[in-house]
Amino acid sequence: MTARLIPWFATASLTLLLAGCGSGDVTPEQQPIAPHVQVYRADLGGWAPNNGRWYSYVQSDNTCASGVGFPISWVSLAACFEWLTPNAGASGQWISSAGPWWIDPNHMVLPGGTGFGFINVLAFSQLPAGFRSGASLDETVVSFTARIDEHFSTVSADSREGRRKGHVYLWFQTFPRNISPCTPNPETGENCTRQSDYILTGDWLPEYEIDNMAPGIAKDFSFTLKASEEARWTCLGRGINVKYDCVGIEQALRNVAIVGFIIGPTASCPTLTNAAGQELCDAQRMAMSPSDFLNTGRFDLHSFAIRKTRARASSATRIAFAPATPVANAVSGSWSQPQYAAAMGFKPGTGLHVPIDAGLGSVRIGLSLAAEANTPEDAGYQLWLSRDGDVAGQAGDVLMVIGKGFSGRFDNPLRFWPFVDGDSVGFYVDDGALLFLKNDEVVYQVASPCASGADCLMHPFVSSSGPHTTSPRVFAY
Repeated sequence: MTARLIPWFATASLTLLLAGCGSGDVTPEQQPIAPHVQVYRADLGGWAPNNGRWYSYVQSDNTCASGVGFPISWVSLAACFEWLTPNAGASGQWISSAGPWWIDPNHMVLPGGTGFGFINVLAFSQLPAGFRSGASLDETVVSFTARIDEHFSTVSADSREGRRKGHVYLWFQTFPRNISPCTPNPETGENCTRQSDYILTGDWLPEYEIDNMAPGIAKDFSFTLKASEEARWTCLGRGINVKYDCVGIEQALRNVAIVGFIIGPTASCPTLTNAAGQELCDAQRMAMSPSDFLNTGRFDLHSFAIRKTRARASSATRIAFAPATPVANAVSGSWSQPQYAAAMGFKPGTGLHVPIDAGLGSVRIGLSLAAEANTPEDAGYQLWLSRDGDVAGQAGDVLMVIGKGFSGRFDNPLRFWPFVDGDSVGFYVDDGALLFLKNDEVVYQVASPCASGADCLMHPFVSSSGPHTTSPRVFAY
């Protein structure tokens, strides 16, 4: 039976009033929350091994410390995939990327192709939500501090837009889209996915050239990203690698996996033909006049963050749940029947906030379109706080998102990141999407379970497992 629709603040007040044992009216418990939801805060780091870490591709003849590199080619000298930060991320420190960088041919100009030209990849990082889903950067603000050293210099090179001097631009790459039917082909880069890469050029205005500053002096940048502003973006397109395409910016900006910075356009190597008839980069000629071919110097980055432009409430109010229903003959490790709160109207900018209190056991917190399911697997999308020892083989406390499996039930756990007491989790309703949060940062997103238009009515619910008695405090805003 569906629960009667009553305002959530009324149920919260009633519960707290009853808890006061006749002491009179009690103000519903309030919880301060941050005024904005973050899509990414690089200084948080530590989501999972190597997430929050920043990377680059640099020319190098040495053994690659990362274990990943590229041999010399006709386009570039040998190069290494390089770590720019520890695996926990920037942690408030400068991120430094020094050239010369690998000359990336994936977007080169070819007859009949869509490629922009050769580029250098300076620094990039995967979004927290970029492991299993894309993240929307539509209606967000990207902010960071950057600087260049006195040796920083770029060359002029040919591109799809004509001959241009290379500059540093903000860059993103979409989450891969599977295609079928498809046959993989390593020679062309065909891996049966398609990805789109865009740089923020602002119709080639100087204020979008991030290296357009005095050497050694840090400069703050802030860009508002909107999918409706197509003219501000340039697609890098497809060069020798067929997996790169140019979907519309409205689709691309709402499905982002990786963010970072590139220099484009840049030049390819001068070449020579070796004894085996191979055309390769002429390292000797390049060394005689590096400024003719290579972008050089150092690019530094600090305090990179992406936040939603829409402000949310600065505090949230605790909500109440129906009493737990005892489960007859419950077995160890089973989940309790969901406890539902009254239906609430969710609209963009609203959501749930859940502090992880000390003593809180393994619990699932979710949202359901109805208060009818007797198991959490049949209720709705959930966040699962799994305590150490509650799942076989699990080490430490782990946060998982519970999504839909092949059966249509919510029984597909996507393991993500560790958590500690004092962290928080929650849900945030965006335009057409439901976002899953940890410490007010997006870790996953799905299409909204509700139709667009009016407020979305959903029931918050909780379910617990194990011999734990502490209930989660769930706040709505």
